[in-house]
Amino acid sequence: MDSFVFKILTTAVVFRAASGGVIPTFAGPWNVWMERVTTCSEDDKRVFFKISHFNPSKKFENQVWNGFINITDEMDDTWWSKAVLDVRSNNQWKENAFIFFFPKNGCSGARETLTEIFSQYFGKKGTPCRLVKKCVYFENTTVAHVYPRIPILPYGFYRLKITAGITGAKEPVYCIILLSHVIPKIES
Repeated sequence: MDSFVFKILTTAVVFRAASGGVIPTFAGPWNVWMERVTTCSEDDKRVFFKISHFNPSKKFENQVWNGFINITDEMDDTWWSKAVLDVRSNNQWKENAFIFFFPKNGCSGARETLTEIFSQYFGKKGTPCRLVKKCVYFENTTVAHVYPRIPILPYGFYRLKITAGITGAKEPVYCIILLSHVIPKIES
């Protein structure tokens, strides 16, 4: 075989093999790892979490959560809910990058959007949505962050502010802030 043809074929094979696992750089299928979960007010002690750190060498393992959420007010579909995603860029928060607002049926909206670990507390699908008063404890709970209703998201560092309140009220009853990183989906 001519050495020139051999070099061309080898180069083509290498480029083909290298391009087979291309990860998009801007947006696509995604995984998330949480850095911190807090309430919006330092005086509000209804939420406390310790979350395991993301380990790049064990990227297929889910995060482990320890802590609690104290649900002090019952929530149903007469409530509104809102999720605002701010993105970190150029060392500052760019507010309102994404906004998900459910002016009615806030409970059902949360149940359909949240990951399965949380949506189970809103009742089963097909039944009236209701979040009852109780304290939910997480002890060495592995959390798989799967959000099927949002298949593609730009990668980056996000601050998610989730609020919920009674319809007609301007002030929310619940307000939680989550710091998270959206990274390309890692398949096992």
